[in-house]
Amino acid sequence: MADLTKFVNSALKQGESFDVYLNRFPKIGTGFMNTLNQLNADLKIDASVLGNKIQGDIAITMPDLSPSGTCTINLLGNTQQAPYRTQGNKLEIDVAGRTVTFYGGSKEWSWIDVSGVPGSIGIWPTSHVLRQEDEVDLAGALA
Repeated sequence: MADLTKFVNSALKQGESFDVYLNRFPKIGTGFMNTLNQLNADLKIDASVLGNKIQGDIAITMPDLSPSGTCTINLLGNTQQAPYRTQGNKLEIDVAGRTVTFYGGSKEWSWIDVSGVPGSIGIWPTSHVLRQEDEVDLAGALA
């Protein structure tokens, strides 16, 4: 089922700010969840991923809750129709020659993978303190 709330960790709510990480370290930007419901997700992001600036709105509109079909996606001002499919706890959208995969992850993490990009983009609600194991992971990455 293509319920967008299923592919974002339940700790991240509509109207909430979040931090953006590459994997779990380093922090590469910030964002805000404008809209999040079963059929619509609209977030504002300001980040730099591997030297590429990503700034603006990213919005996904599902036609219904079908497990596959065609959705509307707006990437930083460029709106297009894109095929999607759900597989278990993952939503995959084929857009701009790449596959973008969304999944809720663990703890408060939400994850986005983009084919051809090494690493995952991690989203963590700003209002939530990193848990001890995440702080340890970050400290280990600094060592």
